[in-house]
Amino acid sequence: VARYQAASAKGNGKLAASDCGELASAFHNLYVKYPKELIAAEFNAGAVYDECGDTKKAEEIYQALAKKNYQLAFNNLGVLAWKKGKEKDAMDYFKKAIESDKKKAFAARNNLAAVHRDRYSGKPDQA
Repeated sequence: VARYQAASAKGNGKLAASDCGELASAFHNLYVKYPKELIAAEFNAGAVYDECGDTKKAEEIYQALAKKNYQLAFNNLGVLAWKKGKEKDAMDYFKKAIESDKKKAFAARNNLAAVHRDRYSGKPDQA
């Protein structure tokens, strides 16, 4: 995490392409070493790929973590679906995130509300 923060600070909040693979690999290697204790490290590997624009690799990691019922992975799959214009898929992922961890799924709740807002905000009948 410290290496990620330093690389991000060096790029004014953005990772350089040269840092992406190295940081994602470092997080992944932690997960391989401690798969039960550091599932978040694998999620961070996916998030690094996502931040660096490699959504294919990010989605592969998120899908694997979703099979383990990891709520943050469901949320990020929802965000990726939403960006592709797949509103129904996004809503389904956000709902799965909420179901998988009702106490901590804050981002998924906010994202689900935003999808609903976007869906209904342009309609004249607010009901």
